[in-house]
Amino acid sequence: MKNNIKMIVSDLDGTLLNRDSHISKRTEETLIKASEMGVIIVPVSGRSVFELKDIVENELQMADYAIQCCGAAAYKIKGWERMVEETLSAEKTMEVLAYLRSMDSLPFIVYDGRPYMQDGDQSKYDAWDTPGGYAVPGIPVIPDQMEFMRNASNGTDVINVLFEDTYHRDIAWEYLNKVEGIYVCSAYKNELEIESDKANKGKAVLDMGKLLGIKPEEIMAFGDGDNDVTMIQAAGIGVAMKNAMDTPKAAADIITEYDNHEDGAARVIEEILGL
Repeated sequence: MKNNIKMIVSDLDGTLLNRDSHISKRTEETLIKASEMGVIIVPVSGRSVFELKDIVENELQMADYAIQCCGAAAYKIKGWERMVEETLSAEKTMEVLAYLRSMDSLPFIVYDGRPYMQDGDQSKYDAWDTPGGYAVPGIPVIPDQMEFMRNASNGTDVINVLFEDTYHRDIAWEYLNKVEGIYVCSAYKNELEIESDKANKGKAVLDMGKLLGIKPEEIMAFGDGDNDVTMIQAAGIGVAMKNAMDTPKAAADIITEYDNHEDGAARVIEEILGL
């Protein structure tokens, strides 16, 4: 089957990446073939650029663009030039942080593509279940996130926050969903991602498409998490992984027959593009 797909956008964890957090040989070769056909490959992740650089530069060399922090910013990979952004104001960031700091949680503020952890949170980071994108060595530690934001010249890309369990995550999710001006989603069982209500993966993908002269119907999107729903809905062909949450599956045009460890995304790309 062939069609007019000009851009493939895809989540990483649970989608393009296998259970070992790497791109398999088959998936890599499929993406290279698509790129050689002129299809633009864009990884779209909840991860910050700080966390994305290694995998993009080492395992996704066919990609020219990347979208970080669930759509908060888009980059041209050469030089990591920031092209599109929707930040959460410093004031709103501090409002959310004040709530998160009032409960047992582990927030990371992502500022200009770089995550910052507060001193004293390391024990939680070591003890709690940590998704792949968070388990990156060298995350900067600052004395006080609130003070950092009081002196910041811009807003944050996103607040990523971990909880010890789903119970506490759900309490925070219910509360934060009532806060104006923010968008809350989740890609993992014990975490939340909080950003501007003007930012999401779908909007960032469409904004990137406009910059590149690509129509929504010429985009194919892959995802597995709640934070992928807007992207799946925005694309001409929206694909949810076999291992996806219920929400992206409900939004998708296609659900893969194979999971992320079985090259589910690559198999669909091969079929759609006739590779």
